[in-house]
Amino acid sequence: MRRTLLGVVVGAEILWIATQAALEGGSRWIPLVTVVVVHLGLVLWEQRDPLLDPRLVLGASAAVIAVAVLVPPFGSQDLYLYATYGRMVTWHQLNPYLSAPELVSGDVLTGRVADAWRTTPTAYGPFFTAWSALGAVFYGDSPLRARLFFQGSAGVALLAGTWYLHRRGRPSATLVAVGLSPVLVVTAHGGHNDLLAGVLALVGVDFVRRRRTAGGALMVGLACAVKVLLLPVAGVVVLVSVGARRWGEAARSAAVLGGVLGGSYLVVGGPAALAPLRDLNQTLSRGSLWGALTLFPRGDQLLRDDGWAHPLAMVLVVLALGLLAWRAPRPIDVVVLATAMGVVVCFALDYTLPWYAAGFLPLAALAPSVPARALAIGSTALLFVYVQPPGELMADLVMAPTVAPVGGIVLGLLVVATLASVLWSGPRRSPDGPTVPAVPAEPARPARLG
Repeated sequence: MRRTLLGVVVGAEILWIATQAALEGGSRWIPLVTVVVVHLGLVLWEQRDPLLDPRLVLGASAAVIAVAVLVPPFGSQDLYLYATYGRMVTWHQLNPYLSAPELVSGDVLTGRVADAWRTTPTAYGPFFTAWSALGAVFYGDSPLRARLFFQGSAGVALLAGTWYLHRRGRPSATLVAVGLSPVLVVTAHGGHNDLLAGVLALVGVDFVRRRRTAGGALMVGLACAVKVLLLPVAGVVVLVSVGARRWGEAARSAAVLGGVLGGSYLVVGGPAALAPLRDLNQTLSRGSLWGALTLFPRGDQLLRDDGWAHPLAMVLVVLALGLLAWRAPRPIDVVVLATAMGVVVCFALDYTLPWYAAGFLPLAALAPSVPARALAIGSTALLFVYVQPPGELMADLVMAPTVAPVGGIVLGLLVVATLASVLWSGPRRSPDGPTVPAVPAEPARPARLG
């Protein structure tokens, strides 16, 4: 019966990926609801009574990922922007941090980039830009090879992250939750770089948790050099060591992180390469928690006409991150704090997309917690908000006017719950009384059951 349900999850996800572009209107919610329900049911069943062989789960994940890579992406075409930046380096000898894609408007891949991004130098990290440039040697001017390169990179990252969790002794329920996660599968389908950053962060935080400080800081630094949304994780790595008064580890972490990030940005242009980060489009996205204010009188005018969404979001994010940083010196698992940081930066900003959470979901699987559950719930809620992809109107969808504001309410509640759980949780204690250390012992490897 359990294997049958696993087969149903695999079949539902493959059908969802293969048919979502052909569906229209409210029918797009049907396969998504099905996928979310059967996936959640299997995860909960495995948590209560683990029976699935981890190798079988890995195989099921590989099957779904293969389809996600082969089928053209639905909605977001970000991977062609990645490919254009890579070609600017390899084929046009241009620095994408100082030049915009419009300078190579005649390039075959630039024509597939959304108009809004053709005038924007890259805001992605130097490590990912280097990866894109290396890939450009392979994909050249072929849109098909470019698509397969970036979808394949994301798919391999998801499978590698699931395998890593298996090697670290995580139970089958965790492997199902990550390897067959609708959020992570759709991230791989879109070829988004969030998965690459998320798996690097997973390995890095796990290394730090096991006191392999330099290696952990290196991996976290590389994750941030893929996408700067992961910067709070770098802060956590240093803060937790400081809070535990492990000054040598804190100094090593800071030195490695500073070397990776500072050195990589110096190579690509120094302070000028940071300008695209300052100039990111300050637009209120459909899935923003601030969209909930449109349910109130003058809420839409306050956010859109008066332009208050971005400053309100920045104030909230800074305050929330400050509160979590204040909590860090007290005993707390580095994984829980890093996950909580992820909830804040993914859900409290004025612009958010479902795949942003992929940068934090893999590492969240290392330790069950309120922030981990909040991250999973919020990212799934964003899938429902974006069942009609970014850039397309929702007017033809059933309940469309209320989906985004309700999604915003859900995200807001999750941010509050996450902050409360971290700020008011005391140190865990063993039955004999002493505080459990922030770096836990190695988990026992579960027996493999057929």
